[in-house]
Amino acid sequence: MVLLGAVFKCLDPILILASIESTRTFFLKPPNALERANEIRTNMALGLPSDHYASLNAYREWRFIKQEQGRNAANEYAYSNLMHVGGLAMIERTSLQMLEMLVEWDLVRDIPPSLRYNHELGDPELNVNSDVQPLVLALLSSGLAPNLAVQTSPVLLQTGSDPKAMIHPSSINSGGLSIREVGSNRKYRYLGAGPPGTLVLFSTKNATSGGIFLRETSVIGPLTGLMFAGKLQSLVDRSNVLTVDDWLPFKFETGVAPQVCQLTKCVDNVHPLISARMSNYAVSGSNMVSIEGSESKKATVGVANVFL
Repeated sequence: MVLLGAVFKCLDPILILASIESTRTFFLKPPNALERANEIRTNMALGLPSDHYASLNAYREWRFIKQEQGRNAANEYAYSNLMHVGGLAMIERTSLQMLEMLVEWDLVRDIPPSLRYNHELGDPELNVNSDVQPLVLALLSSGLAPNLAVQTSPVLLQTGSDPKAMIHPSSINSGGLSIREVGSNRKYRYLGAGPPGTLVLFSTKNATSGGIFLRETSVIGPLTGLMFAGKLQSLVDRSNVLTVDDWLPFKFETGVAPQVCQLTKCVDNVHPLISARMSNYAVSGSNMVSIEGSESKKATVGVANVFL
């Protein structure tokens, strides 16, 4: 995921998102300020249906204020927007550590902070696409695969292993209502991200007595889901249908599916090149980080897996 960020020249946001996935959310939700906390998070997304972008935008703004006005001003910004300063600092340290690894392995140039654009991490040449939101979400989909869900009804979604799931009310993509507004029909508290067929990327899920809930979600486009969110396969008996991870079908007009497969192969060809480059460097088994890219629970994986 991180190396793809360098290849596709959006290194800074991918480093930050990879760091965010390694820790708990820094957004606070005080019991006496839940509506305000939800409003702040929604505003941070800047109109995008994405919890991941809400976190990314909030962190980058905190970093900018810290560099331009000092730590006290940055912390004041965090306090006023119900964000945990320690969590923000942890993301800063983790993203810098990842960048240092890339430099140490001669995968990116060592650029002094004074020469970086707008305080972004890494070479400005590797950040020319950092504001291309669909590209950033596509690479995030690759890093979180197979954590993909599809809306099947106004309330329910389906994942690769769960026939029924719901978006957690803490997500900005939960269209649910408050308990006061719901009244006697509590199911409408868990309205989903959109109409049936909407694709939803998620970081984690948890099982409760009330069902399976997806946390930290982003709505992605069909082509992003096809090319980045899982293994794409064609059906022998139906040439106009492609499936992602053997469970999510996509139907195309005649002649389009083979073109999509060819385009996907071009992206897939990048991975062997990265793997060959990574094989030149020994990654110590002690260099482990914890990420929540597993569909079922937090998993501990090697640094090489995070970067790929």
